[in-house]
Amino acid sequence: MSTSIFKKEGSLLFYICFLIYFILSGFLTIVIPKAESFIWINHWRSFPADIFFSMITYCGNGFFITFLVLLFFILKLKKTAILIAAGYIVSGLIALWLKHYFNFPRPAGYFSDPDLVRSAPWVTLYHQYSFPSGHTISVFTTAVIISLFFREKKWIAVLCFAIACLTAYSRVYLGEHFIMDTWMGSLIGVLTGTCCFLVQQRILKKKNDYPKGGRLGK
Repeated sequence: MSTSIFKKEGSLLFYICFLIYFILSGFLTIVIPKAESFIWINHWRSFPADIFFSMITYCGNGFFITFLVLLFFILKLKKTAILIAAGYIVSGLIALWLKHYFNFPRPAGYFSDPDLVRSAPWVTLYHQYSFPSGHTISVFTTAVIISLFFREKKWIAVLCFAIACLTAYSRVYLGEHFIMDTWMGSLIGVLTGTCCFLVQQRILKKKNDYPKGGRLGK
């Protein structure tokens, strides 16, 4: 992997934050049984939190990603828009294949007692294809791509990481996934987004069309 993506503070900050998040999530996944860790998060709830996490979870949805792509096109950040779209497609295909390959049950299909899985009244709970979390993969793929495109801006890296983390948390809070699903989903997303960025970087260099100054959006 090229070290150039770590030369700017913004992208480096994103990866540092992700490493901390990944270690903590891994600890919860490995040390605490998945049923217990799920209940611990899923049962810690309130009505305002139901509303908030029901909204933030859409950051990993295809409609929101499409909105971002159109927004960057409108802002004349064509390369950013194209890579976000490409990253979403690639990560989506990876998520789809892994979901069908493992075919793990979601919490609603895992627990025999339906009262153990709580959610907002307006949320539909699914029963199959829990691993990995597709929303988490999508949001982390998009977050790392945006952080790399604007890697001179530390606040963008922090914002993208925070949104990605909250989206991942929302998937457990809303009863759709276990921590293991979001844990591995975040890793797949970061790796996919980073690889897509490096591939585009290599293509642009070959075409002698790689902008200087560390900003690739235009």
